[in-house]
Amino acid sequence: MKKSLCLALLVSVGVTLSGCGDSSPPGDQKNAKSAAPAPQKNAGGAAWDEKAQKYIRLNNDLIRFLAKRQTAEALKKGNFKEIRSDSWIFGDSFVKNLKAAIELPGAFPVEVDDSAKKLLAAIEKYVPAWNQLREYNKSKKYEDDGGAKGKELLAVYIEGIEALQQAGQALDKQVDLIAKEAHQRALAEYKKTGRLLEMHTLEAMGAAEKIIEMFDSTADFKDQAKIDAANAQLALMETSLEAMKAEHAKRKEKNPKSLPTIDRYNSIHEKLVAFAGAYRESRKQPSRFNDAVKEYNKAVEEKNRM
Repeated sequence: MKKSLCLALLVSVGVTLSGCGDSSPPGDQKNAKSAAPAPQKNAGGAAWDEKAQKYIRLNNDLIRFLAKRQTAEALKKGNFKEIRSDSWIFGDSFVKNLKAAIELPGAFPVEVDDSAKKLLAAIEKYVPAWNQLREYNKSKKYEDDGGAKGKELLAVYIEGIEALQQAGQALDKQVDLIAKEAHQRALAEYKKTGRLLEMHTLEAMGAAEKIIEMFDSTADFKDQAKIDAANAQLALMETSLEAMKAEHAKRKEKNPKSLPTIDRYNSIHEKLVAFAGAYRESRKQPSRFNDAVKEYNKAVEEKNRM
């Protein structure tokens, strides 16, 4: 959100993003966006694949942070108790993997590692104070000092959240480009080697991604040109889904050992069909588009389990 595509990339859309204080642990994909498959082994060289997969894993966690928004007004009034609770996203494991991704070789544009370094600097500068403020609130130390320390840490927290958002968005943009390149490389390799089930799956997911990328606001659903373009992609997606379903049945019958041990193709198909239904409803009720995105992200999660 798999010769094997290990990951798909989750990304955010802003159709009905709501401001909120807390962010939920992995699994809550409300307001998250579509996916682009990660590289197939050897599609771009082992080093390229490894680095791309590292960044895509990291970005899937980062998206959960970026998909949430928090209005600054209440915080700027000194309400230090209203901070976000999702600093766990930038924990030791994330930092370790981010450093590893930066250090890995691979013919990537310099902007990718530069963006990652800026995010790492923001994490190291601001997340400790964020965690300190969370602990301060949890232990209710404001009862002892009248909130003095809380207000001091809040100023750093507000600055930090803005810095993390900016750095995170910059990295997300770069990883999205890498994931799109990986998608095309994988499609070409699958076509070349006759892996039709994998090819049709990527085709369907790619068409759904294009639909999602067309809509940034509810106003976009009033643009008939965008609706027509999305409908064309929907037709392509459903054609690929039919081919995917037929090829999966054929492989199960004739060569079941060629399927992954954890076979989630039926579930991917089911989620993309639900995506199609929610998209069709969103043409009249744009708020349903987030439901379409949620269904697509479920498909991504199923693919990442294989």
